[in-house]
Amino acid sequence: MTRCGAVLLLALALPAALALPAALALPAAAQPDPTIVDFGHSVPGFTYNYVAYYRNASRQEVTVGKDPAQCGSCPNLQLRFDAVAPGDSMPLRFRLFLDPETADSAELKLPVMVKSGEVAEQLVYTMRIDATAPRSVKLHSAEIAATTTRDSMVAGKFDFANVAGQTIRLDCVGAPPGLIFAKRLPMKVKAGRDAAIEFQCKPEVLLDHRSLTFRVMAKDSIIERFSLPVVAK
Repeated sequence: MTRCGAVLLLALALPAALALPAALALPAAAQPDPTIVDFGHSVPGFTYNYVAYYRNASRQEVTVGKDPAQCGSCPNLQLRFDAVAPGDSMPLRFRLFLDPETADSAELKLPVMVKSGEVAEQLVYTMRIDATAPRSVKLHSAEIAATTTRDSMVAGKFDFANVAGQTIRLDCVGAPPGLIFAKRLPMKVKAGRDAAIEFQCKPEVLLDHRSLTFRVMAKDSIIERFSLPVVAK
């Protein structure tokens, strides 16, 4: 693993989750969605954003926030301590800068503190990114050009070709709410075909979220992921 600029210098040697007596454990259902934030294949020299969600499926209120001892001021996670009621979800906004000199993959671990009453437990989210080009699709541009429409919306589009040798489906993951895609996702693309993904949104949707991550699937399996920076033109 190569370094990822100043960002990876923030990686910490994290302890295991806090050891708690069985009687004081957090509610079993108060668990997050998958704790892997995978940007996939990405272009070096840009900042990438991803929105994940902590879902409280328990019957008790929990409080979720940065672990002040491990990641109190780190810029890679936008999160303040806040209560999550039973059945509710909380967005966790991740950010990662991929250094221009990075040539392969990089990984960064971020601790999140979950509290229920006097009980506290640490969850570790792992951000992964790969500086190599995707193999299943051929991208016609290294970025998504974003323009402003006449009705003050932001519009973006990128073109690609399916070079996976089989039919694939593309879906957008980790995106902020408010994106409107021209075609319903996941999009099915036959082997060897060209395709394009277009979207619109209000300007504030991409104000602090300047990239999009896509998941490439074939049959019932995920082949890979890739992310593209959104650049205003």
